[in-house]
Amino acid sequence: MRRLFVIPLVGVMLAILAVPVLAEEGSGKLTFPTDETGIEIQGKYDAEISASKVFSVDIKWGNMQAIYAPYRKEVWDPVSLKTITVDGGTNPWTWAQTKSSNNLEANEISITNYSNVPITCDFAFNIASNLSGITATVTSTDLQNKVETNSFGIKSAAATTSSEFADRVKELTRSGFVTLEGKLPESQTTFSPIGTIAVTLKETGIE
Repeated sequence: MRRLFVIPLVGVMLAILAVPVLAEEGSGKLTFPTDETGIEIQGKYDAEISASKVFSVDIKWGNMQAIYAPYRKEVWDPVSLKTITVDGGTNPWTWAQTKSSNNLEANEISITNYSNVPITCDFAFNIASNLSGITATVTSTDLQNKVETNSFGIKSAAATTSSEFADRVKELTRSGFVTLEGKLPESQTTFSPIGTIAVTLKETGIE
C-alpha cells in the first residue's frame, strides 16, 4: 500500500513541477503539457537603410601672436636695402610674419569636416579679464567670394565629389582669419594673453 501511495504522489509532484516550465512562453500560459501558445513575428520592408550620423572634425590654429604698433613700426625695404619707419595706419594691429609649425598663417583657424553631416562653425571672442576695448572678428570667404563673419559652414564629407582623398580633404577644409581692433596697453611689451576665441560646432540646421 505504501508503494502504491508513494508513486502517485511522486507523479503529482512531477506534474506540478513540470507545468510552470511549459507555461512560460510568449504572453500565453499553459495549463497542460499538450496546450499550445505562440508569439507573432512582425516584419516590414525598408527601401533604404541610412548610416548613422558620425561627427569627426579637425581644428588647427595659427600661433595667434599679434603686434600692436599704433604710432610707427620698422620694416625692411628691399628697394633701399635698409630698415625704414612707417606710420601704424588705420589698423595698427599686425600678425607675426612667420608661419606656425602647422604651416598656417598666424591669425588662421583651419577646420576640416570628416563627418557625414554638414556642420556650422560659430566663433566668439572672450577678452582677457585685465583688458577692455579689444574686439576680434573671424572672417572667411567661400568659393563664391562671399565674406562671412564669425560663422561659416562646411558640407558633409559624404557629399564630396572628388575621387582622390587629398582633394576631398581640401574640399572639406575651410579657414577663418582673425582681425583685431582696439588698443593694447603700453605696458604689455611681451606676447601675453589678450583673450580667447571659442569655436562652437553644430550640425547645420540644428539649433
